[in-house]
Amino acid sequence: MAEWLVYIALAVSVLALLLISGLALRLRSRQHALAEALNDLDHRLSEHVRNATQTHDTLLRQLRQQRLEQSEVHQHINHQIDSLTNQYQAIEQSVRDIQLHDPEIKLYQQAKQMVAAGASVDEVVETCGIPRAEAELLRSLQTAR
Repeated sequence: MAEWLVYIALAVSVLALLLISGLALRLRSRQHALAEALNDLDHRLSEHVRNATQTHDTLLRQLRQQRLEQSEVHQHINHQIDSLTNQYQAIEQSVRDIQLHDPEIKLYQQAKQMVAAGASVDEVVETCGIPRAEAELLRSLQTAR
């Protein structure tokens, strides 16, 4: 009987070893499959990172180019504004010079001031020497306001 127990214990040990060996093979197979899946994921992640980096670099270059173009446009607009300001000031000065030196303009400015102060059309014609129709026109413009 003791022999049978030894044989049974030996048989159970062999079965246990076979079972453990089968499980070990399955685990190695799953471990290999998981390693391959991990490598595939790592490769795909690297590809996504590479694509994202390229996209980022491209967008950054485009933004820098747009910024440079906007800066150039801004400088051009500022130059045009300065030029127009200078032209406006020159025109303004020319108008002031004309107003100071043109006796007719002086008469019309005086007539306008007289009308604004309440002078009659006859007073404006007599004082400034402008035609009656123009004095009446100045008067009607003044009252229209």
